[in-house]
Parts: sequence; structure tokens; C-alpha cells
Amino acid sequence: KFESKQNFSFCISFLLIFYKVLSYASMSWIFITIYLVPFLLLLFYNIGIHDFSFGNIKSYWNQKSSVVKEELVYSLYMVMLVLTTNLMIFVDSLMLPVYLGLAQLAIYLRPQILGNLVNIPYRAVAIISHPILRSKIINEEWQELKQLHKSISLNLFLIGCLLAVALLCNVDAIFSLLPPSYQSAKSVLYIITIARLLDMAFGLNSELLIQSQYFKTNVYFSFLSMLLGVILNMLLIPSLGIAGAAWGVLFSVLFFNILKTPLCSKNFFFIF
Repeated sequence: KFESKQNFSFCISFLLIFYKVLSYASMSWIFITIYLVPFLLLLFYNIGIHDFSFGNIKSYWNQKSSVVKEELVYSLYMVMLVLTTNLMIFVDSLMLPVYLGLAQLAIYLRPQILGNLVNIPYRAVAIISHPILRSKIINEEWQELKQLHKSISLNLFLIGCLLAVALLCNVDAIFSLLPPSYQSAKSVLYIITIARLLDMAFGLNSELLIQSQYFKTNVYFSFLSMLLGVILNMLLIPSLGIAGAAWGVLFSVLFFNILKTPLCSKNFFFIF
């Protein structure tokens, strides 16, 4: 609930900036407030309802040190996963200006953002799916998990195909609204759209691994994919330009999913 309210608050904030009701300087305080308020509410909830106090941390550690250690290890790996996956996603935007300059980055970002829109349904469903997948794994409801995963993956892929077709059929109309210098970025839109569509086709493989005992392996796969993305951008951007950055994204995303698929197939009866 907090996350949905945060996303709604972000949308309202961007609309207020668009209509010049708020300034960009005030946006930083809005970001801080949006994240600070839920944190304080959760803190007061734990203190008032569950009698949490910082003075009881030592006794709690002595009683449940093994559980706390497991939670800390899991949290650390999740932080590492967020860092590596975000670097894998944005490494093209970070490395492109190093080789081609900020002007080419500005041209690259427009089709990149449009291509990433295909992945929005996946991200929304992935957030909702975590507790459901975790419940199925804990209760060892493998057949239900298999059916749930197949139905979600198929529906997401079909929605992604619909969005991709709608986007790619209007490429010329979209670029007609941009300056002529942006025409060279049409290939970026095609490549990024295909990359996000392939990511959706593999289903919720990351979410399955995160909620299982294989969460560490998922982090290692993400790290390897990030390194591959860096290497590919170093090789492809100088030779192919902005299209090389897009190809780096596609190959790193495909590599990440190919690494995860055998592990999901073996342990969760996942069928691609």
C-alpha cells in the first residue's frame, strides 16, 4: 500500500512540475517526504503496537541471533541485487557519453525510455507477485506454482507484444515529432523494445529465485550480466554508435535470463 501511494505521489508531483505549480528545487524535498513519512509510520507502528524499543535490541539479538543473521544476509544480498540490476539496466546511459558525448546521450534516451515502456506491466505484476510466490514455495505447492507462473508469464508476454506492436507501428509518427537529428535513433527503439519483450517472455524467473534459497545465485547472475553489459558497451559503442549501446542492453538482458532459466526449470518445474 505504501509503495502504491508513493507512486501516486510521484505522478502528482510530476504533474505539478509540468504545470509549473512546483519548481525542480522543491522536488527534492517531495522525494524525501514521500519516503520519510512511510518510514516514520512504520517506526511508530512497531513502537506502539509491537512494543519495539532500541534498548531491547541486545536481548532480541541474544534470543534470535541466528534468525537476525539470516535476515541481515538476505537484506545485504537484496541490496546488492538492486545495485547490480540497476547498473545492468543503466550502464548504457552511463557509458554512452564517455565515448560519444552528452549530445548523443540525449538522442539515445528518448527511444530508450519509449522502449522501456513495454516492460511496465511486468514491473507492476512482479511487485505484487512476491508474497504469492513465497507462499507457494513455503507450502511446497509446486503444481499451483507452475500453473500460476505459466499463466502470469503468458499474459504478461501477450500484453508486452500488444504494447510493442502499437509502439513499433508508430515509429515514424513518433520520430516526426522530434528534430531530424533523432532519426538515427530509430534502431535504438527497435532494439530496446525487443530486449524488454524478451525479458517479459522469460516470466517471473528472478522473483522465483529471490523468494527461494537460491537468492544468492540470482545476485551472482546479475553481477555477471552487469559485467557483460560493461564489456559489450566498451566494444560496441565505438564501432556501432548509439545502436551499440542498445545491443549491449539486449545481449546482457538475454544472458541474464538464460542463466536463470535452467535453475528455475530444475527447482520450480518452470517451462519456458
